Amino acid sequence: MLRKYPIRAALALALAFGLAGHSHAADFEITDELIQTLGKEQLARVGKHLKRPTEGKVRFRLVDVDTLQKTLEVELKVQFLAQLGDEDAALSGAKTYSTMMAPSLLGKYAYEEGEIMICAENFRTLARTLAVPNLNSEEVLKAILIHECVHAVTNEIYRWSEVLNKIEKREMVMAYSAVIEGHSQYVTRALCEGTETEEAFDLYTSCVGRLDPNIPEGFAVLARVMASETVAGYIEGEKFVSAILLEGGEPALRKAYEHPPRDLDEIVRPEWYLDPSKRKKLEHDLDAAMDEFSSDYESEEWIVTRLAMTKPQIRAALTLLDPKEVDRVVGAIQHNRAAAVTDSATGQDKMIIAVVYEFASVEDALYYLAMAERLGKIKDEKLKTGPVRITASSSEEVRAETWQGLYQKKEITVALTKVPVSVLFAVNGRIVVELAYSNVGDIEKKTLEAMATRLIAKAKQKL
Repeated sequence: MLRKYPIRAALALALAFGLAGHSHAADFEITDELIQTLGKEQLARVGKHLKRPTEGKVRFRLVDVDTLQKTLEVELKVQFLAQLGDEDAALSGAKTYSTMMAPSLLGKYAYEEGEIMICAENFRTLARTLAVPNLNSEEVLKAILIHECVHAVTNEIYRWSEVLNKIEKREMVMAYSAVIEGHSQYVTRALCEGTETEEAFDLYTSCVGRLDPNIPEGFAVLARVMASETVAGYIEGEKFVSAILLEGGEPALRKAYEHPPRDLDEIVRPEWYLDPSKRKKLEHDLDAAMDEFSSDYESEEWIVTRLAMTKPQIRAALTLLDPKEVDRVVGAIQHNRAAAVTDSATGQDKMIIAVVYEFASVEDALYYLAMAERLGKIKDEKLKTGPVRITASSSEEVRAETWQGLYQKKEITVALTKVPVSVLFAVNGRIVVELAYSNVGDIEKKTLEAMATRLIAKAKQKL
């Protein structure tokens, strides 16, 4: 039983298990004998392709979801400890995220054990819940084994697990994960092309980030954002690896493993990684705004995670809007910085989020404000019923000396639990501040207004 994160973990579990899948998975059984045979065959192919002898260096094991979860927990705890610097917070975060992730993994390279794990249970479950019966097939199994074997061999070459475990910034972890996953996809694609696994590779890749169509909208909002991170790793990561190999060959790839991109913006724009002088310079000091926000939560009571929101993440959060509206908003965002604060005692059930955006123009910033108001109304309507529903909602325009904006207050009911949420959007020129206080009690509007004023003052500083 989890000591922390009960609401959010329950949501994630419901998402991972798909809630209500009805399609029958293909009649195919994965056995330990089969993965031993196929695993050794694919490992030999990967070793030959990457020019790295591999015989006897990697083991293969058929596991259940619980074993996957425990393995993930051990690995994630080390990573979270590097990022958070707190043993209890690292353990709590590792438990939560491993519980989220384990039911969605078909296979995993466990670098501490030096073995590749295959979960037959997940093959069957995901084939059913995603309504893709052929996901549970020998061809997909081979493709997954290739993908995981690439992880094993590249870790032997580049020692990426050692680098990953030392990264202290969340945004760099996401970027480095995209390098690792993207390279594995790149090699797997090359080894599957022209073989019986080519269609299987395309099939499992097409399922990355796909949601069960039966998920209620309340769960889907969270799921889209979670899925966008996975898509960034697999899809954008492969594009990044392809681009840097084309430009700089093996030396460029080795550099990416040894000196990680600093954030997902460099994954999406590989030319920025290859030549940092090409990266757009910030006109306003968004990092100063995040420093100001984080300064209120420096005690051991709080855990602060800072990052830059990726465009796929922003797009996922805006999915309920018209696609043309989403395109305009996402296309106009020049830069952003974000921070999430959680209570170390209760975990992510209490959360405060701050995002500061710099838009291309004043008109674009005001357009985002209008879309935020419209999105709020759409959510109110969409979430009237279901396991996650909005049971009370109010919205009002607000003005301060240095900004104009929108204040929203909602009550979200998850099962029998009522969660109060207060949100403020504040616009000053091309800068937009977005604040969300979730389940932190009866927070007063003036508290959000004062924070918005402070953040805008810092963000408006010229660099």
